[in-house]
Amino acid sequence: MGDVEKMLKDGQSRVRFHMPGHMGRIPLGQYDTTELASTDDLHQPTGPYARLQERFAAKNGAQASFLLVGGSTLGVQAMLLACLRPGDALLLPRSAHVSAWSACVIGGFRPQCIYPTYDAERGLALYREEDVLAAMEQTPDARALLLVRPDYYGRCLPLERIARRAREKGMLLLVDEAHGAHLPFLQDGPRSAGALGADLWCQSLHKTLPALTQTAVLHLRDARQAPRVRAALRLLETSSPSSLLLLSAEKALDWMERWGGERLEWLAERISRLERELDGRYHLCRFTDMDPTRLVLDVRGTGNSGYAVARWLAEAGVDMEMADDLRLVGIPSVMSREEDFACLAAALGRLTGSGQVQPPKAALRYGQPCMDLREAFFCEKRLLPLERAAGQICGAAFGPYPPGEPLAVPGERISPALVQGLLDALERGCGSFGITNKGEVSCVIAP
Repeated sequence: MGDVEKMLKDGQSRVRFHMPGHMGRIPLGQYDTTELASTDDLHQPTGPYARLQERFAAKNGAQASFLLVGGSTLGVQAMLLACLRPGDALLLPRSAHVSAWSACVIGGFRPQCIYPTYDAERGLALYREEDVLAAMEQTPDARALLLVRPDYYGRCLPLERIARRAREKGMLLLVDEAHGAHLPFLQDGPRSAGALGADLWCQSLHKTLPALTQTAVLHLRDARQAPRVRAALRLLETSSPSSLLLLSAEKALDWMERWGGERLEWLAERISRLERELDGRYHLCRFTDMDPTRLVLDVRGTGNSGYAVARWLAEAGVDMEMADDLRLVGIPSVMSREEDFACLAAALGRLTGSGQVQPPKAALRYGQPCMDLREAFFCEKRLLPLERAAGQICGAAFGPYPPGEPLAVPGERISPALVQGLLDALERGCGSFGITNKGEVSCVIAP
């Protein structure tokens, strides 16, 4: 039994005159408690939570780690608020998660974008090592560089040269490693950001480990940064963190330390075998430095879009994580079973289509900066139908979901090409965020 579980179990025999209101008399409620003299406090841990953080730090090669109950959204925002001051320049990919853009609003940071290179053959916007290095030279005043690794397709940007150049320039390297909590357990594959020189990096435990949603961890290469991180977490995180989520984090680490490496090796082999079981219309997408446990299938051989194939699978009882025009993206994990893969292969085998190759679609367009991000966020705004938003200034981020990468952020001019591209994607089956149920987006009312 782990430290956190023992602490919570010992509290079951006590008489409760404290929050939460269910008093432990609902399913799982016996382990749901507040901070007491008999329990630990996540915001100032000295007992089981502290020891669990030390275990995560040791596994990830960090000098200090902080457990989070607000996902990597909280981790990204805490990293930025701990490392930058109002007015500082932040270098980040234009497709960075909306949480990073929100942090720029909260902290008053100046985002400076790295733009991807569009690969027309693959129909993908790719961030290359040379793109990042060139942007670092063009933005010498940036206080920090934020990168996303792995991305939704499992691509892991090489970090060694980037980390070395960041140190030379006095620039902090921060990594949104939300999809990479399993990387330290891989026996053969890309290494975690901390092993490659990152200063701070955060991981969502719930994305690829057997942990409950919202569990995450933030790692520090240098423990001297801990006071600023702790202050940022006090600002952003709930003052009543869920003990159930923290117990889940302990259980996940226990499980991974015992079986994780072996199961990840099985998972990578099982994904490779899947392609051989399909009928030739599907092909695994493979990229340089790719996470071997990410399942990305090119469906062009079916004559259907990825969105259409995802809908077919959903009707057959198989849910994928994401789709685009040409691909399906699945996130199998150490909890996946042989029968899960068998069901996926069987459903894909039953799919009918024209067999014609789908041409890659044009890249979606981004908004163009024309106003300060923070100023635009706090301006008076109105809602307009997306189809009428061309030419307006964005008031709140919106874009496709997943993966939660905004096409327009506050202060950017919304172009006709952006509007048409997103409308086309929505019609094909893409999800969205920042768009109301009536199809409206937030636009700044001109001062």
